[in-house]
Amino acid sequence: MDLKKTGKELAAIVLIAFVPAVLLNLGLIRRQLRGDFDESLLLPAGTPGVAFIGLAEAGDLFQSGAAFFVDSRPLDEYAEGHVPGAASVPLKEASENTALATPEALDVVPNRTLIVYCNGEDCRTSVLLTRILREAGFSDIKIFLGGWAEWRAAGFPAEVGSDKE
Repeated sequence: MDLKKTGKELAAIVLIAFVPAVLLNLGLIRRQLRGDFDESLLLPAGTPGVAFIGLAEAGDLFQSGAAFFVDSRPLDEYAEGHVPGAASVPLKEASENTALATPEALDVVPNRTLIVYCNGEDCRTSVLLTRILREAGFSDIKIFLGGWAEWRAAGFPAEVGSDKE
């Protein structure tokens, strides 16, 4: 048996399998390299009722009124600007008092679609708040990855101020 020839054949087989796999998944690879999937590492695999969405879906759900938006940023950032109608549920406060994230506190039925957002893709408060909301009984939660930064950059509607001030 010629080990050199076998090694070359094995390398050729690996290369033949690798190149098409990369080409078929190039879009996913690019998203991973940009960091689009970072938040998914913070949630247990297969978390039911939680999905990551982008700007287009968040905008559609806002326009249709089919979802309730939850801002996980600190209250001062919320007051500077937020998605119209969004509830302010800062992660720090909700972590200390989970009653702030219940369906009763938000005046929302538990099966209503929630869109949780924070500052953007590098922000983790929306992912962490999602865990609290799930434990509080909400069953349909979407995390808007682009968050407030992407919402504003797109020129979508905004409100300023807070009724909690």
